Amino acid sequence: MKLSNYILNTMFAAMLLIPASLTAQNKTFENLAKKENVEYVYIPQSMLKSMDGMQFNGSINLSQAVNKLKSVEVLACLDPVTIEMIIPALKEDADKMETLSKVIDEGDSVEIYAVRDGERFSELYIINVTRSDADKHELSAIYITGDFSADDLKNL
Repeated sequence: MKLSNYILNTMFAAMLLIPASLTAQNKTFENLAKKENVEYVYIPQSMLKSMDGMQFNGSINLSQAVNKLKSVEVLACLDPVTIEMIIPALKEDADKMETLSKVIDEGDSVEIYAVRDGERFSELYIINVTRSDADKHELSAIYITGDFSADDLKNL
């Protein structure tokens, strides 16, 4: 799959699956975006609000989610060497947060980290790495900040 299609699919999934309110851009993502073979997407609130009222598959209405979003940041890479170089920077950010979930299976991993105050989340960080064989690697990372609950995440 071409990297541009991969990042668009990842970005679309982030918008559908993660309702939250976001603030400033992640400096780590911005710095990593400058590396060769890395794609970065920053979606501002104005772009997200243009999706208000849209429905997908006839049943998913984004109105509630879009109204909570301020921005979404997605980082993606398909180059194995670059992925191994940028994982430490992503983990450095993640180490400052609480681990919500970590699944590792035969080299593939999905890790979800958060900063929360009681039942409210202020940051959500998702790192997904797939190593299906020696020359096929995929990394996608999503960074979200705001003020949202676990129930807000379930409402989509």
